[in-house]
Amino acid sequence: MEFTLNIVYGGELNASKALSPFVRNMRKIIKDTFTSFENEAVTMFKVTLFFDGDISSYYNGTGIYQPRYYNVKKEYVVSFCIDRTQWTGNKEKDLNYFIFTITSLMIKNGDLILNKLAKYKYAFDINSYKHCVDICSKKMNDIVNEI
Repeated sequence: MEFTLNIVYGGELNASKALSPFVRNMRKIIKDTFTSFENEAVTMFKVTLFFDGDISSYYNGTGIYQPRYYNVKKEYVVSFCIDRTQWTGNKEKDLNYFIFTITSLMIKNGDLILNKLAKYKYAFDINSYKHCVDICSKKMNDIVNEI
């Protein structure tokens, strides 16, 4: 599965400055991990992540927004938002919160994908998807110490 992760943040930054390089590493981890995840119904998975600054105020808190499945393109598009009020400016706390939140959003998103694909009578291996999320979470936790 091809995985695209767009990151959007703007305005006054409240999160630790360590988060920006971490997010770049996280994007590569997720993209590389999900390359091995195959599903006939979804060949492209596009996530837009809104976090920090004024941009996250457009959404009503941390959560999953606008999940859409395009059957003809075999594409799933979704937005994740992390509420800007959650950042402490403390590197360790912000990184741990970020990993926990992204992992939780990805797992919840798997259930949304499962339900959307069921409407089209497609199978979705939720266990393999969650396994990929677990791998990503472990790899993200491994690189926290490098930042």
